[in-house]
Amino acid sequence: MNIKKIIFSLLTAVLLFAACKDDNNGNGATDELRQIVYAIGSDENRQTLTTDAEWDALLNHFLDCAAMGDNVKFYNLSDYPNGTKGVIFMKEAVTISTTSRDEIKEWMRHMEREGKTVSISYDERTGTWNGTAYATMPEVALERTCYTGTMECVPAPAFDGLSDDMMVPALRISDDTLLILVEEGSTLICGGEVDPDTVTICGRMDVVTDRQGNEVLVLDLSAQSEGALVGAWKITSMTVSQSGCGDPMLNTTLYIPAENSAEIYTFDDDGTVTLVRTSPDGTTTTSGTWSISDDNGLCCDLLPAGGGCWNINWLTSSSMILSRETHGTENGDALYHLCFEAVGNAK
Repeated sequence: MNIKKIIFSLLTAVLLFAACKDDNNGNGATDELRQIVYAIGSDENRQTLTTDAEWDALLNHFLDCAAMGDNVKFYNLSDYPNGTKGVIFMKEAVTISTTSRDEIKEWMRHMEREGKTVSISYDERTGTWNGTAYATMPEVALERTCYTGTMECVPAPAFDGLSDDMMVPALRISDDTLLILVEEGSTLICGGEVDPDTVTICGRMDVVTDRQGNEVLVLDLSAQSEGALVGAWKITSMTVSQSGCGDPMLNTTLYIPAENSAEIYTFDDDGTVTLVRTSPDGTTTTSGTWSISDDNGLCCDLLPAGGGCWNINWLTSSSMILSRETHGTENGDALYHLCFEAVGNAK
């Protein structure tokens, strides 16, 4: 099957634009075009920025939201990492903890320039900003797990940063099983009365050993805003950012589905995948396999541009963004971005 022909017959609308342009001050500085996808808590959005001032304002907004208790995550869809060609970027996650707002803000800028997805939170108890940045998601949620029980405030386990007199929220799912609630690596603190009604909370359950050597069950709520890869996904766009050999200008081509056309991938938990292509000429179905690589990439030969393994830059209950770099081809280096949206209630 000729994947290239499929892509160009289905994704037909093309937009060309330069990655940089002169700013409005006439001083020769450059303002990068940024298309930022972000999530504040469970609310996901996208915003196109054309100036560094707009980017600075959005970073301040992210920090303000984090200071109010929200977990914030963002990713720049627009550009080749750092505008650098021919460099393979490290995929290991990078973390930071600091009490300086200026330091975390500059770190966020640096991680964005490196093409990483950035997640930040704020611990009001210690006044500490916590950040994680990754080129491909450090942990991929293949499927979300939900637990039903009642909320309680219980004495804090012997975790770093918690005192013996603190009370923390926990979900009781049976007479002898409590799940301590954590988010982005921080244990939550009871702020008042808890609702005694039965609730269902989704997240990732882990076993953590406290300072006294006791094993404690924790439920990571940050996983509840992360989507599960297993399910049905529709391609919404593909971009190719490319610089020809010796060409200093980076150009981006955007492909979007043609009218009455669609490509829907259904990833099943047994490692099989079904691709249904719909076009004005009819519908075709192709089957294959998928897997998660050792560095948490999504590998599937049915994906566009020759298949292979793609970085998972973004994964929520509503959208997924994959990327892949190619280096040293006759047309230069290129960065591919592949965007999906979740289909129906399949997830």
